[in-house]
Amino acid sequence: MEDFDPTLHPHRRYNPLSSEYVLVSPHRNKRPWNGQVEPPQAVKLLDYDPNCYLCPGNARSGGQVNSNYTHTMSFENDFPALLSSPGPATPPSTHRLLQTSPVQGGCDVVIFNPRHDLSLPLLSPQDIQAIIREWIRIYTKRGSEQGIKYVQIFE
Repeated sequence: MEDFDPTLHPHRRYNPLSSEYVLVSPHRNKRPWNGQVEPPQAVKLLDYDPNCYLCPGNARSGGQVNSNYTHTMSFENDFPALLSSPGPATPPSTHRLLQTSPVQGGCDVVIFNPRHDLSLPLLSPQDIQAIIREWIRIYTKRGSEQGIKYVQIFE
């Protein structure tokens, strides 16, 4: 008999939040698909988009105006996932599954290139090196801020 593998075999999992079991059927991912398949869209992006919040010289949604940058640029995120300290105190937890604790930090946006139509794989090695230097600069800056324990660079 084959050993049980939760990534291959049907099973039920207990959900402690609802005190119920949930059926999991991972083997169904192997079904053939006869549904609609969309062809890739051939999109020609503009070098510069006057409606793009990130293009050089354009206003961002918060009202700030981007400089007429000519290379990699970064700025503090107008809508960050984390806010700088000090943050508000959290109330006591009402349930052991609903515990909260405050977090503070900062979020930056890195614009790789002023051209709206270029993404990382289309950039030159020199442009990619500039992006990496900017990541290092932000990592060093954020990592040296008081109370910051972790810095995450992501794309």
